[in-house]
Amino acid sequence: MSFRLLNTMRVSRVFLRTLSSKAATSQTTASRATTLSTKSSNIPEGYQLMFDGVAPRWSRWTFLFVGLIVLSSGNLAEGILHLRQKPTIKGEENLPEADWELRPLWQRAAGASLFLGMGVAASLIAFTARNRNAVRVLIRHSKTKGQPSLIMVEGGGSREGRGYVFELADCKVGPGRIESEITIHSKTSRMPWWPFIFDFSRGDVPAAGAEASAWDKRQAFMQTWENKEYRQLTRRVQPLVNQY
Repeated sequence: MSFRLLNTMRVSRVFLRTLSSKAATSQTTASRATTLSTKSSNIPEGYQLMFDGVAPRWSRWTFLFVGLIVLSSGNLAEGILHLRQKPTIKGEENLPEADWELRPLWQRAAGASLFLGMGVAASLIAFTARNRNAVRVLIRHSKTKGQPSLIMVEGGGSREGRGYVFELADCKVGPGRIESEITIHSKTSRMPWWPFIFDFSRGDVPAAGAEASAWDKRQAFMQTWENKEYRQLTRRVQPLVNQY
């Protein structure tokens, strides 16, 4: 009797776990669909959403990192401005350090400017790296030959609908550091050597669905980038043309 009771309890536990997992999966899918539907309302007119993701975790601490850089570079610059040296006059070599004379102004100004410049450069690099990690990618295929196709890339610091806009002909897609990453190079960007990068594991591609793998998202992204309907048509017609 006790053995049957234990089996019944085990079966009930498995059944409850299955129900809870299905409920969690459906809730996650619904939340993703709700997020995509709310964000789709912020899409500019004529654009199609290709990638919708989130910024990397480290980008959330960009302002804190920049604040630490500014604070440290400012303290170092202040210390350089008050830097002293031993007196060069005879008889004053044994004076305490508080009574030493200040170093020449050009030395102190050069040292302080160096530290301040390093702080500004590090801050600019941090903000640029934050913006180069794409959060959303949108595309607008031209319907006429005279109108170029456009692509909009929104970084971590961009507002929705106000990203970097480039012509599709000036952009090139390249591989990332891992298989799930893709980079976008633009000739007309301010820094063409620094590409935009995004990871399919941190976002969704509406053309592939929320539950698709990173590889399927990448394939769907490339199909949308290359205008899927047109390329499928040419691949079907070209073998027939070659036969005749």
